[in-house]
Amino acid sequence: RVPGDIHEPIAELPADLGHFFAGLCAGEACFAISWAGSRDRFRCDFVIRMREDEEPMLRELHKRIGVGSLRRHRARGRTRPIIQWRATSLADCRRLVAIFDRFPLRSKKQRDYEIWREAVLELSRPQRDAERLAQLKEQLHAVRRYRPPMAA
Repeated sequence: RVPGDIHEPIAELPADLGHFFAGLCAGEACFAISWAGSRDRFRCDFVIRMREDEEPMLRELHKRIGVGSLRRHRARGRTRPIIQWRATSLADCRRLVAIFDRFPLRSKKQRDYEIWREAVLELSRPQRDAERLAQLKEQLHAVRRYRPPMAA
């Protein structure tokens, strides 16, 4: 359980929406642990970046999930315009923990989430352990390295 029990507010999230959101995030989301101004201050980031033609779907999800903000980025060079959904506040990240605890990711990104989740929990403590957060940041970076699939 998350300190301060944040699992209650997501009871109203319909299962089909929760599973759809988890599926989208399994393929499109990025979970990050970043320095916030100095080497002993951290924040957690949740980001989805998609082509701008996915904006209606992302706007509807953003409205229903209730975290973060949406921002457009113009095309550069050969790229298309994108829409970015970003959540960085601790309250938003805690809500995402409650959602993904109920609707797990069904991909290797679950490993990223589990490390990110630990960082959200650490940031939720009154006395944050900066050394532990630095370890989690490094662990998250390491788990993302490509590893060829094992032969069956």
